[in-house]
Amino acid sequence: MNENSYTPPKSNINIQAPDKSGAFTSLFDLGYKRSTKQAIAFYFTYLVSLFCLVSITGLITIGIFDASIEISDIIGSNLAVVACTGLAISICIKKSVFKSYRSIGLIVLTLVASLIMGVLLGLFPVSYLTTRDNET
Repeated sequence: MNENSYTPPKSNINIQAPDKSGAFTSLFDLGYKRSTKQAIAFYFTYLVSLFCLVSITGLITIGIFDASIEISDIIGSNLAVVACTGLAISICIKKSVFKSYRSIGLIVLTLVASLIMGVLLGLFPVSYLTTRDNET
């Protein structure tokens, strides 16, 4: 008898390939059509990224340029408006839906929402835009 004649028992577990369309798939591809779960992951990823960007900009404004906190707050608010609106416009251009009234309305909604509450509210319409179909 051979020493290595042991064979492991058969298992009933199905081994499947990992899901390639996870929540964080193609986060930086603005033309990608996302599911609801992916749009939520997009929102939180860009929320944290833009909060960090706005905070670093505020610290640089206060530290290097010796500005007051009020001026730093104004610069951070303006940066949030520009970033959210720029993301919305970029997504519309990438998906070729820039000429539709719905997309223009969502860009205006992004602008108004980011003026009211910065990136916290301004990224909601942007995340919705990522779930729209591409116009080809």
